[in-house]
Amino acid sequence: MTGNADATAVLARRDAWVTGWDDRGQARFLKDIGADLIRGHARLDGPRRVSVELPGGSAVALTARHAVVVCTGSRPNYPELPGLADVRPWTNREATDSPKVPGRLAIIGGGGVGVEMATAWQGPGSSVTLLARSEGLPKMEPFVGEMIARSYAEAGIDVRIGVTVEGLRRQDRTGPVTLSLAGGAELEADEVLLAIGRRPLTGDIGLQTVGLEPGSWLEVDDTCAVRAVAGDRWLYALGDVNGRALLTHQGKYQARVAGAVIAARAPDGRWTPPRGARTPPPPTAVRYRRSSSATRRPARWA
Repeated sequence: MTGNADATAVLARRDAWVTGWDDRGQARFLKDIGADLIRGHARLDGPRRVSVELPGGSAVALTARHAVVVCTGSRPNYPELPGLADVRPWTNREATDSPKVPGRLAIIGGGGVGVEMATAWQGPGSSVTLLARSEGLPKMEPFVGEMIARSYAEAGIDVRIGVTVEGLRRQDRTGPVTLSLAGGAELEADEVLLAIGRRPLTGDIGLQTVGLEPGSWLEVDDTCAVRAVAGDRWLYALGDVNGRALLTHQGKYQARVAGAVIAARAPDGRWTPPRGARTPPPPTAVRYRRSSSATRRPARWA
C-alpha cells in the first residue's frame, strides 16, 4: 500500500475510539460495580488514610480497611534545553490528541513513544524526522531498531541516529521550531515532540506521610505491594508509577494481580469461600454468611 491515509478520517476514527476524551462511560461502569468515584486531588495522609482535595476547595477524608492503591502514572521527562519552555513542545498527550496534522514533525527520542508517533503521523501526511542518540527501542534486540530504521527510510521518515539536540527556538506562537543540533546543524519543523523518557507522578501525593520520598518511583514486589512501606502490606502501586513496565497492558495485568491479592489478604470474618454439599437438596454458599452481617454489600477491593 502506498500514499497517505485520509487525515480527516484517521483523526475522526481516533476521536471515536476515545469517545471524544469523555470519561462518562468509565464513570458509569464504576457506579455499576458499586464503586464510589470522587474527583479531586488525592494525597496519602498516613497509613491507609487518603485526603482528597475537591475542586471547590473542600476535602474528603477516606480510610481504607485493607489497602490503598496508587495509580498516578507518569509524566514526560523534560531535559534542560535552552528555549524549551518557549517552544511549547508536544508530549505524548499532544501527539495523541492534536486536531490537525503538522506539516513537519521533529521527534526527539527513539523509544516506544518516539517510534510509534513517527508511524502515526507519517501515515496521514506529516514529514517526520526522528532524532535519537542510539538505535530505537533500546529494550529490544539491536536488530529490531535496525529493521525499523530501514522500514522508516523506505517510508520516507528521516531517521538520524547519534544526534544530540542542544537547543530550540520558535520566533512566534504559530511559527516553526528551529532545533540546534550538535556540530552546528539546524533542523526546522512545525512541531517538536519530546519522547526521551518518563518520570513518576508522585511529587504531590503525600508520600512523605508514609516515609517515602516524593517524586520517586514506587518499587513493588510481584504482588505490586510497595516494598519500602514497613509493616503489613497495605500500599500498592500499579502501572507506570512502579516503573516495572510502562505499558498499558501491563497496568491492566497488574490491576488484576493486585485485586486478587488484596482480596485474598483481606481479614474479614464475614467472608466464606464458595462451597457446596452433595445432598438432597444440594446447598451452595458464596460470599457472606447471613448471620455475620445484617446488611450485605458487594465486595470492594480497597
